[in-house]
Amino acid sequence: MPGFVTPTIPSTDKTSIWVPKIGKRSRFLLNSLSSQEFPKKAKENLTEETYRILSSCHDPKKEGENSSIGLVVGRIQSGKTTSFKTLTMMGMDNGFNLFILLAGRTNNLIDQNKREFVELKKSLPYEFIVSGANKGPKDWEKIIDSNLRRIKGLGSLKGVPLILVTNKHAGHIKAITKALNKRKSTIASINSLIIDDEADNASLNTSKYKDDDYSATAIYKSIKGLRGSLPKHTVVQYTATPQALLLISKQDQYSPQWARVITPGENYIGAKDLFSDNTTFYQEVPSDEVSSSRDIHQLSLPSSFKSAFHSYLLASAQRLHTPKYFHRSNSSFMVHPDVFNVTHEHWEEIITEEVEIWRSQIEDNHEQFLKENKSDFLIEYKKLQAACKKNNTIISSFETLYNLYVPGIINELNIIQVNKNNNFIDWDIPHNILIGGYMLDRGYVVKGLVTTYMPRGKGGGMIDSLQQRGRFYGYKRSHLGFIKTWMTKPTADAYKSYAKHENHLYKTLNELSIQGEPLREWERIMLLDKGLKPCRKNVMGIGLRNSYTWGGGWYYPAYPVKDSKTNKAIFKSLINFYKDQFKPFYLEGVDSSLWKDASSALEIKGIKLASLIDSIRYYDPGEYDEGKFATAKQILGILADRNFKATIVLTGTKQPDIDNYTVRTRPTLKLPLTGRNMFQGRTEAGSFPGEANLISKEENTVTFHFTKLILGNDSKPSFILAIKFPKENYLVETETV
Repeated sequence: MPGFVTPTIPSTDKTSIWVPKIGKRSRFLLNSLSSQEFPKKAKENLTEETYRILSSCHDPKKEGENSSIGLVVGRIQSGKTTSFKTLTMMGMDNGFNLFILLAGRTNNLIDQNKREFVELKKSLPYEFIVSGANKGPKDWEKIIDSNLRRIKGLGSLKGVPLILVTNKHAGHIKAITKALNKRKSTIASINSLIIDDEADNASLNTSKYKDDDYSATAIYKSIKGLRGSLPKHTVVQYTATPQALLLISKQDQYSPQWARVITPGENYIGAKDLFSDNTTFYQEVPSDEVSSSRDIHQLSLPSSFKSAFHSYLLASAQRLHTPKYFHRSNSSFMVHPDVFNVTHEHWEEIITEEVEIWRSQIEDNHEQFLKENKSDFLIEYKKLQAACKKNNTIISSFETLYNLYVPGIINELNIIQVNKNNNFIDWDIPHNILIGGYMLDRGYVVKGLVTTYMPRGKGGGMIDSLQQRGRFYGYKRSHLGFIKTWMTKPTADAYKSYAKHENHLYKTLNELSIQGEPLREWERIMLLDKGLKPCRKNVMGIGLRNSYTWGGGWYYPAYPVKDSKTNKAIFKSLINFYKDQFKPFYLEGVDSSLWKDASSALEIKGIKLASLIDSIRYYDPGEYDEGKFATAKQILGILADRNFKATIVLTGTKQPDIDNYTVRTRPTLKLPLTGRNMFQGRTEAGSFPGEANLISKEENTVTFHFTKLILGNDSKPSFILAIKFPKENYLVETETV
């Protein structure tokens, strides 16, 4: 490949088990990629990342049975299809000759994946076969019988690799398995790659009885059977939402052994771009404009939809005027109300009625239409103008977009439902309003999507499902100012919450990928706000807990160590280090100088959390609390990586001196400590708010209490470290299998 060198794998990488080559097929594919979409750096990244994925698969030169299963994670609409196309070509270059693509559950996604390989086959000067069962499972017998013998080649005829594209349907997968089992002598030496697109969807065992093969779900069993028919194979699971795959039991046959992360290019926009605190991307759909399938026939076009529609037409006009900034031949508007066909039908009806009225007005009196609707379009134009200014996006004058293009776009608009009743989209038509639910999420590429209207709640709060609706992500930075969505407040809040936390998961997996650490040895930690779930509960084989904290997000030892010299030394060292910086605890509207000695507190703010973690690392919580404290330290490390600060509060003292704390005793207290007996309560007059409320109000800050108490019948004090975590849920694996 001109200008590129074969990647090198560090010796520390335990996941890479052999050294592939960059052969003729992968070179051709990589060089054929558009330099506009794939500049040199992007091609280098694609080459290196694909190389490391392949090096983690089983070694095709190794004799005997051999199998592997790995996870490849990429952002939503960031180029996973390009990655597994490149992996397939590189696999062919290195001795893999049978590829089975589990392409999805919906026809549009299956057709999309198959089309990618058919188009590649047309351009590639090196032969391979792409085939799929168009009429049903019975087709596979004939397909495999006629093509499998060509894989090895004979005499002067070279072997021809075979790609089978199938849907995730138990009947199809079983039919492939049955056909392969009839040719065991042929497939014994064949190296296979099973590529599972959107692997967290449908492939997993949702049965209540995870250890019972008989009760396992049909697709899961069929994939297990397929793997059993291939002596030398690797499963490569592709997804942007790996939560479910990471939370199945580590003993499950579909639990990934290794992970690789593919990085998006510079032009990609994702959650952190669209759901930051000062975003211009989304607008709210009021709750009174949301309708369910039960009362859908009472719905007329909401005002928020009309705003979205105006924005879409202006964005489409800009694409026509300056197409080079959009890199698309289409401009699409996605309406995503819910999954019910009756809802889609009604939305199509009321949108079509509005468009037909406009078309009639344009035909009757073009100038009058422009005059009567100008003010409504101008409102949305000004919003787009502000967004474009903020995102360094070019926007033309209102008159140019509105007068020259909008009427013509309205005239040629195509309004279509996308569901089981109708899933054909003619992408030769440039302007489409697509109305649907399930078929317009999870892996499907909505070409040229600029505007999304999502008048629905967050549902069950499952992050993987919510993210998969995000068809608005993708390579759109050059026209970022025009990318808009309308959604309900709960949905927007859920997206914003995930945007804060997703980087932790990707960063962790990327570190595992770079270091080549086995994935099954990693203890799962998920960061989510309350009310959100990582995935549906019925696939989880590894439980998650956040029970290392007590009520209100506090960590403290339930059974503190009496008179610990280690703990006293840690407190003393830190207090002495910051001695001159402690100030009386400040609470707005309260004079803390009036508090009794036993209630008084000192504080220091703005400490770098990472440095404080090093100081408290060897705090002794006692044998009963070691596990909880270890988990707490893990979470603190994550927060330190996110540049959190720390506040230290010395409770029950007016002096920054551990030896001169006010003597506080709890003679009637019985362990374990709880929120009720650990913290001193508020006074009836309200001047003292309660010890648990002596915390920092600043964002991205963890509060540490240094408390000295004599408990029960003890004669010596306990030095108690209490930590107040932020509001997020930090969900941690309950067991390591």
